[in-house]
Amino acid sequence: MKPRFFCDNCGKEVPFKAEKCPACGKYFELTRCPECGFSGKQDLFFSGCPACGYLGVPSYHLQKRKEESKSHLSAPVEIQKESTKSLPLWFYLFSILILSGAIILFFILLLN
Repeated sequence: MKPRFFCDNCGKEVPFKAEKCPACGKYFELTRCPECGFSGKQDLFFSGCPACGYLGVPSYHLQKRKEESKSHLSAPVEIQKESTKSLPLWFYLFSILILSGAIILFFILLLN
């Protein structure tokens, strides 16, 4: 089956290589897939939409993809809660002790 193209302005079917709509006269810059919204040059759409394969009529794989995306959206999602636990007190005390020792050692070496 060949892809079918329609004017976004008036909705009439247009030929593949048309530069403007024969019905309303609107010039075409890009071709847009009505199924997935992908936009690109006309040559990309020669055998259907390069993103989803749309040819102008719904197909089995498009329906299946829609069903999969709907089921994915309706699936319950677990939300991970951020841990509110802080580090243990001994960690802070140990860090202060090490930092104090380093400062004292620095001044001892500086004065000698």
